[in-house]
Amino acid sequence: MASVNACMNLFGLLQEEINLGNLNKTKKWSPFWFGCFAGIIPWAVIFANLGESASAEMPGFVWAVLFSYLAFFNTFPVNMFC
Repeated sequence: MASVNACMNLFGLLQEEINLGNLNKTKKWSPFWFGCFAGIIPWAVIFANLGESASAEMPGFVWAVLFSYLAFFNTFPVNMFC
């Protein structure tokens, strides 16, 4: 999972380098979409593991931390579009 997450970050860096100084032209979005695909994989693993352990009655703060992290994590792709 760590290497997939690193790939996602490197795709983000590539996205920024390719479009550096490209303010008025059409942006190239392929690194962004590859990074989104790589970023979905760790979340799928996390939620799959949560599905297996849901019967263990996790405390409410665990769910709050998880969903707040998910919300903050997904503000970066929104920022890339703006």
